[in-house]
Amino acid sequence: MVYQFYSDIDSPNKMDSKPFFTLVLDHLRSADARILEKFTKHGFDIDQIVHEASQLKLQSQVRKALEHEFAEPSEEFVKLIASQVHEGRFTAAIIEQYRNLLTGTISSVIRDLVNERLSTALNASKSVDETTPVLTAEDDIVTTEEEISGYRIVQAIASKFIDPKRVVMRDAKSYCAVLIDDNNRKTLARLHFN
Repeated sequence: MVYQFYSDIDSPNKMDSKPFFTLVLDHLRSADARILEKFTKHGFDIDQIVHEASQLKLQSQVRKALEHEFAEPSEEFVKLIASQVHEGRFTAAIIEQYRNLLTGTISSVIRDLVNERLSTALNASKSVDETTPVLTAEDDIVTTEEEISGYRIVQAIASKFIDPKRVVMRDAKSYCAVLIDDNNRKTLARLHFN
């Protein structure tokens, strides 16, 4: 379930104590596929992999530090952010006040960013909703609200990488296809609802 990738970034010809990349199969991220592609036969370039490995190692350490700071802000982090807003001395009560404020604000900012991305995808899908058939008598294809919701979720995720207007839904009897440029050779997802 968990694969760890190591290199010799810290000292040559000696395996690092920490992996530069960890792949967790039951918790895949969108960037994992891009990283794994570098290890395929046609994409294998040892110099590029070593360079990217050092970047990934630093990035994962920064990510862990940020996740920790977001969950439980340290006094230094609280002072760093509070110093941009607060004038005067930092007492223990003021630091605690800003710590509580900071955890709520971080959650709010992340939630707003996610909602903004979802609303962008939903606005782009309005034109598709107008043309989406609810029931077609000729072929008995029924497009359900569940399929439309699934399509919108895929569209929202894809909007990070491509224009949401290029993501199109094409319903079939046994599944609902989400395609790029309405091209069945560019399948983004197939949604099966039981």
